[in-house]
Amino acid sequence: MVIEYLFLTDNLRNKVKEYIDSFASSHDEFVFFFIDSENSTYWILRCELTGGSETTAKKLSDLDEIIINSFSPITLINEASAYFNKKLYPLVNSFERHLRTFVYIKAAMCNDPALNQKISKLEEKDFGEITNILFVDSSFLKEAKDLVKTHISRSDLIDALEKIPECTNWSKMVTSDSLESVQKRFNQLKEYRNDVMHAHNINFQRYKEIKHLYESVNSELSKDIDSTVKLPDNAINTVELANAMKDLFHWVNNYNENNDNVKDYSSAFEYLIKAIKNTMGQSEEN
Repeated sequence: MVIEYLFLTDNLRNKVKEYIDSFASSHDEFVFFFIDSENSTYWILRCELTGGSETTAKKLSDLDEIIINSFSPITLINEASAYFNKKLYPLVNSFERHLRTFVYIKAAMCNDPALNQKISKLEEKDFGEITNILFVDSSFLKEAKDLVKTHISRSDLIDALEKIPECTNWSKMVTSDSLESVQKRFNQLKEYRNDVMHAHNINFQRYKEIKHLYESVNSELSKDIDSTVKLPDNAINTVELANAMKDLFHWVNNYNENNDNVKDYSSAFEYLIKAIKNTMGQSEEN
C-alpha cells in the first residue's frame, strides 16, 4: 500500500526528513522516498508498506494521521483510505437496498395511497430527499417557524415546541422502538455514506465507526424484513437445492463402475424430486 504527499515549498523538508528518519529506525517495514521536481520547489513524500490487509491499512493510516496533523501536506494517494472505502461500499449499498425494501413493505401495510405515492421510486431519490420524505413533518416545521417569531425566551420556545404534534411518514410506518437507530442516526448514516460514495480520505477509527453503524442497522432492517415477509413452509431452500444439483452433477461427471456412490446419488436425486414437487404445489405422496 502507498501514501503520497505533496509539499509545495521546502519550508518543512528538514523537519519531515528528521521525523521520517526517526520513524523508519523503529519501523523497518515502511519504505520512504523523497521525490524532487526539476523546475519547481514542490516535492513529494512517498510511503510504502507491503500487504493488502486491514492490519496493513491501519498501520499506514496511523502514520498518515501523524503526517497530516504535523505537517499539513496535500494528499495525492491514500491507499489505506481506498481500502477502507472499498470495504465499506458493500455495507452502504446493502443499507440503501434494505431501507427501500423496508419502507416499501411498511408503507404497503399502512393502506395509505398518499403515503405510497410519496415513497414511490426511492431508488431515484438522493439521501436528502429521502430524509425529508421519511423524517420531516412539514406542518410541524411551519408551526415551529411561526413560534420562533413570537417567543423570545429559550425555555418558553422549547416548551411551546414540545406541545406541537409531530407526525412523520416514518412514525406512520414504524410504531415500535426496534429501529430507532435508523431514525436517530440517519443524518450520521448520510454523512458516512457521503464519505464512502465520494471516496473521502478517512482514517482507521472513522472506518471502524462507519462499519459498526452500518452493520448494526443492516442487521436490524434485515431481521424486521424477514419477520414481516415470511416464506411458506413448503418454500424451496434455493441454497440447498443448488447444492443438491451440484452434488448430482458431480456424481454424474465422476461416476464409474468401480465407484460405490449410488447412495449419495439417490439422496441428491430424491431431494431434487421433492423440491420440484413443492414448486408445482404437489404433495410428496404424488
